[in-house]
Amino acid sequence: MRNIAFLFLCEAFSRTGSIVVLSSMALVGLELAPHAALATLPLALAPVSTMLMTIPAARLMQRRGRKVGFVLGATSGMLGGLVGCAALFNEDFVLLCVGAVGIGAVNGFSTYYRFAAAEVVDESWRSRAISLVMAGGIVAAVAGSNLASWSRGLFPEHLFAGSYLAIAAIQVLVLCALSFVRFPVPSQAESRGGGR
Repeated sequence: MRNIAFLFLCEAFSRTGSIVVLSSMALVGLELAPHAALATLPLALAPVSTMLMTIPAARLMQRRGRKVGFVLGATSGMLGGLVGCAALFNEDFVLLCVGAVGIGAVNGFSTYYRFAAAEVVDESWRSRAISLVMAGGIVAAVAGSNLASWSRGLFPEHLFAGSYLAIAAIQVLVLCALSFVRFPVPSQAESRGGGR
């Protein structure tokens, strides 16, 4: 149950970061974009980055283990949040787009928390473990919108810079939670396997 509790936290934190992004990215894009038509480009880059990272994330975790993949994903989200914050302080639209790619990459990895839940419990508990971890999204629905509202004015001269800093901080919390999860080490056969 300890592993499931920490995976639940990872899921809740990761989804919270996603909601903060959805709450602020288009408004920030409108503020920084050289043309209004480009305002939603950073917001569009986040799911594109998620899509592009999903298969490489699965392959990396198959070869190196879940923990390596989840740590890499959280680190990319932390860096993406810091880059996004820097973009607002420097009023740099291109930097905002780079940050959006890093933030979007997180979801390419974090979508596998539910599968990790099935791997850290006995077979009789698998469906419950998956459900419990996915329930982290419910926490995120409440926490994400509240965090977005609270953090946007953290730096009054640079509206929403605090939101990106909050995204980076959330990923640090994910890294802390991951340090307490014991993942099974993939066997050599699993590492070389072609998947389903």
